[in-house]
Amino acid sequence: MPVLEVDGKQLVQSRAISRYVATELGFYEGTSWNRAQIDIVLETCREMDPLLETFFDNLSNQEKMAELRGKIETQFDKVLGKLEHLLKLNNGGDRWFVGEKVTLADVTCFSLFTDFYPVVMGKEADLSEYEKLAELMKRFRELPQIAEWLEKRPKTKL
Repeated sequence: MPVLEVDGKQLVQSRAISRYVATELGFYEGTSWNRAQIDIVLETCREMDPLLETFFDNLSNQEKMAELRGKIETQFDKVLGKLEHLLKLNNGGDRWFVGEKVTLADVTCFSLFTDFYPVVMGKEADLSEYEKLAELMKRFRELPQIAEWLEKRPKTKL
């Protein structure tokens, strides 16, 4: 179980930790409505969780992993359609998921598309049918701090 220690106190559970850190860094702020919109994107991304958890639980079973990859591909396509729709609800999809700046919603999607999907599927996520999502990932990747971090971060599977 993930644990974050802050001022001698422990915070557990990855979702609680991500929201805490995002709040501290200004990626999960604004009105209750804005935070609810961020949550919608987060929960849409997390529709992948049950299949991803099953996949990682079966790393030693190649046959099961192959079967799960097919299911993941199908579910991922559904999630992409939902995310494209949600993105278009804010400024026609020409900026970020919520508001006028990067939020935890954008960070989470970037992580899903660039970290988890390639590890599980063995290939990059194909966003060719999702123009606005592809543009969002490009915009995000080109942010100076993100570009710098991607260049220097340790090369690991996840």
